[in-house]
Amino acid sequence: MSELAANGHDGPYDAPLRLSRKTVPADWIDYNGHMNVAYYVMAFDQATDAVLEAELGIGERFVKAAEQGPYTLDMRVSYLDELRAGAGYEIRGQVIDCDEKRVHLVLEMFGD
Repeated sequence: MSELAANGHDGPYDAPLRLSRKTVPADWIDYNGHMNVAYYVMAFDQATDAVLEAELGIGERFVKAAEQGPYTLDMRVSYLDELRAGAGYEIRGQVIDCDEKRVHLVLEMFGD
C-alpha cells in the first residue's frame, strides 16, 4: 500500500466496524411499500465510501491526491428482510483480508 494510503490507517480496527446509522428515506420506497433493491446497494456503497475514507485512507481524498483509487470488482447481496420508510438501519463491516491491490470487505445491514 502506498505511503499516502497507509499513513495513519494501519489498524487495528474494531470488529465489526460500525460504518453507518441512517433512516430509510421515503423516496427509497417502491410500490410494494418496501425499500427498493437498488437502494440497498446504494446504502452499502455509501458505507463502503465511509470506511475507505475514514478507516483505510483510500477514499475520496486519496483518489484526488493519487489520481487513482478503488473500485468494486465483485458484490453479492442477500436480501433476508425488508425495510420500510422511516425505519432505522445500521451497516456494520469487517475487513477480511487485504494486500497492496485488494481489500475484501464483508458488510451487513441491521434494521431496527
